[in-house]
Amino acid sequence: MFAMYVIILPHASTHIECSNAKDMASAAGIKKPLMITGAIMIVLGFVFFLQSQGTIGPESSFMYANPEWYTNGKAIMLGGGGLCLAAMFIRNTDRRKKK
Repeated sequence: MFAMYVIILPHASTHIECSNAKDMASAAGIKKPLMITGAIMIVLGFVFFLQSQGTIGPESSFMYANPEWYTNGKAIMLGGGGLCLAAMFIRNTDRRKKK
């Protein structure tokens, strides 16, 4: 049985507030890894989805023409898209504040 674990990011639908330069650097530093991880998940989910349809991959693969991986591939793609969206909502508010 395939188990899917979902990571729920707190405040994923809002932006991250940055109050000082150190926080600003850490918020900007997490944006790129989230985007890369999300993009990789989208690509892998699409490959799993295509394998489940029997479009690509060797016929000896356990994912080949397996309807369970149709659902798993779509879930992985959605998770990757969620990570990319979360990364896009991260912004630095210190740049707008005047000191």
